[in-house]
Amino acid sequence: MASLKSFFIIIFVLAFVDCLVAKNLCNVNVNHPCDPLNLGSTCDVACKNSHLFPVNEFASSYCIPGFSNPSQNHCYCLYRC
Repeated sequence: MASLKSFFIIIFVLAFVDCLVAKNLCNVNVNHPCDPLNLGSTCDVACKNSHLFPVNEFASSYCIPGFSNPSQNHCYCLYRC
């Protein structure tokens, strides 16, 4: 349980740093399965293939774990608007 809490803290810190470095970020939840321990490489591909990528510059991605069911894990994408 403590490791899951630490994981969420790391995700929010990374998102906050992204906001400081790159202002005007758009975020999108992509319904794509992922592994939270895989450091986002699967989500990078899913986010870059999203319909928003040609319009907005891709910034970063995270895998958000499903709270009740691991099959509900999904990618969270950040784009520069």
